[in-house]
Amino acid sequence: MRRSSRMSSSSASSIEVGTPISSAPATPIRTSTRTKKRPSSQSSSSSESGIYVVDSIIARSIEQVFGDNGVEEYQYLVRWEGYGPKEDTWEMESNLVLGAADIVRRFQSQIHDAGHPFTLLDWRDYSPKRYQVRYGESPYAQTVWQTAVQMRDTMGVTNSALAKAYHKGAYAPRSYKAQQRRLLAILDHSQYRKSKDSKRSEVKRSGLTVYMTRWREGRVTEEGWIFRSQLVSWFGPSGAMTAIQQYHERLADTKKKIAESLNAVQLSQYEEGRLRNIQENQDLMRQLGF
Repeated sequence: MRRSSRMSSSSASSIEVGTPISSAPATPIRTSTRTKKRPSSQSSSSSESGIYVVDSIIARSIEQVFGDNGVEEYQYLVRWEGYGPKEDTWEMESNLVLGAADIVRRFQSQIHDAGHPFTLLDWRDYSPKRYQVRYGESPYAQTVWQTAVQMRDTMGVTNSALAKAYHKGAYAPRSYKAQQRRLLAILDHSQYRKSKDSKRSEVKRSGLTVYMTRWREGRVTEEGWIFRSQLVSWFGPSGAMTAIQQYHERLADTKKKIAESLNAVQLSQYEEGRLRNIQENQDLMRQLGF
C-alpha cells in the first residue's frame, strides 16, 4: 500500500503498534498541524524563513514502505529544532536526504554499529522468549513485541545489548504509584496453567511461573499471585530479582533442612535396629551356653 509522510493540515494521529507475536508493526505514519515543512540541516530561523530544521533523529521504522517515488524506504522519527517531543513527526527518508543527509547517515551508522536504541518494557516466557520494546524515546515511537532474533534482524539489536537490558535493568521508568509500593517478601511459587473452561486470552500463557507475593501499598499489606514481569513493573528490576533470589535461597535452605531431618530419622531407625539385633544375638548366645 502506498503511504505518504508529507506534512498536512490534518489533525495528528499516533502510530500503530504490533501485536504480542508480530515482528512487523503497522507503518508509523503521523501527520502534523504545521504546514510547508521542509527538512533542513541549516540553522536558519524556521519562523522567518518557513524552513523547519531537523534537530535529531529519534528512531527508524521497523519496516520499509513505498514512497511517492514507488521505491521502498524507511521512515525516520524526527525531532525539529525549537519543538518538543509532542511535535515529533515520521518522515520518509527521501524527504530528509534533501537537507539532512548527514544526520540520517549518522543514525544509520549507529544502528549498524551498535543497534537501534531501545527500552525494554516487559517480557513473556514463551518459547522463544518475547520482549516488549520501544524503539526511541518519543510519544510516537514504535512499541512492539519481538523475539531476540527479530530484534536483531529488524533493528540490529545484539544479544549482548538485550542481555544487558534484561539483567541490568534497562527498563522504562516506574510509575509514581508503583514507586509507592514496597515489596515485603515472596512466599511461594507455582506454574500458571490454562483453565479448561476459560476463554480469556491471558490464560494462554501456560507454564509461566507465578509468585505468591506480600507487599505494602501505603498502610495496607496485601498478598497475591503475580507474574515475574509484573513484579518488575511494580517493584523495579532490582527489587523484584532480589526478592526472587532470596525466596529461592530460603526454599533451598528449607529443602536442605528437611533432607537432613529425614536422614537423621533414617539413621536413628537403622541404629535402633542394629542395637536390637546385637541384643538378640547376645540373648541367643546365652541360651546356647556361650
